[in-house]
Amino acid sequence: MKKVIAIGDNCIDDYVRQSKKYAGGCSVNFSIYMAQFGVSSSYMGAVGTDDNGKIILDTLSGHGVDISQVHVMNGKTAVTEVELINHDRKFLSYEKGVMEDFSLNDDDISYICGFDMVHTSVYGEIDHYLPKFSRKVKIGYDFGDKLEYNARNDILHLIDYAFFSYKQDDSYIRSYLEDAYSYGLRCVIATLGENGSIAYDGSNFYREGIHKVETVDTIGAGDSFIAGFLFGMLENRKVEECLAMGAARAEQTIQHFGAI
Repeated sequence: MKKVIAIGDNCIDDYVRQSKKYAGGCSVNFSIYMAQFGVSSSYMGAVGTDDNGKIILDTLSGHGVDISQVHVMNGKTAVTEVELINHDRKFLSYEKGVMEDFSLNDDDISYICGFDMVHTSVYGEIDHYLPKFSRKVKIGYDFGDKLEYNARNDILHLIDYAFFSYKQDDSYIRSYLEDAYSYGLRCVIATLGENGSIAYDGSNFYREGIHKVETVDTIGAGDSFIAGFLFGMLENRKVEECLAMGAARAEQTIQHFGAI
């Protein structure tokens, strides 16, 4: 069985108007989606000693994610305030909590190197650790909509799959993906919201559309797309198949409330 680990950000998604809160964050969501695919999935990050930390740990373990390497630190767990506007999630505020002090030790690095794939994001707080396991394990990295992220070029040299968020298929994003690919990636992908997704593998561009489904809440759509795509890569599927798998998983996510 393939083994994946998601490292970095977690938070409580606090829906302020609905008075509901759920475990969330790019890495937490990804690890749970991978477990749902039947992959051996682990999560590594920092949670506080408060009730919110327990919610995150219970949610992860309840979905079969290994939490043995989570750092439990004195303090508060990260919280993101969320509002739904026409079923589209809007992030209002973010408090990092103990994730601001999250770091990796030598034992963590050795543990990470035993996996088939690592996934993290611009919010993962581990950019400067990437050289320690780059090329020892495949790495997926979610830049989100931060196309001008200041450490982008340094990170692209170290990873295998880069994900970006944009709005449409146009000459700008195609040129952008070609440039990103030139740093040595296996594949670079952009999700385009209601316009689907696009990927570039150095030889061809691939497009995937979306199916019209009832949208309840868009939170987690990008994370679930990435999980579907990288699960396809773990199975040695073609790029176009991986795009379809990502789209199908995202379509499931947006039909229910909350990311999980």
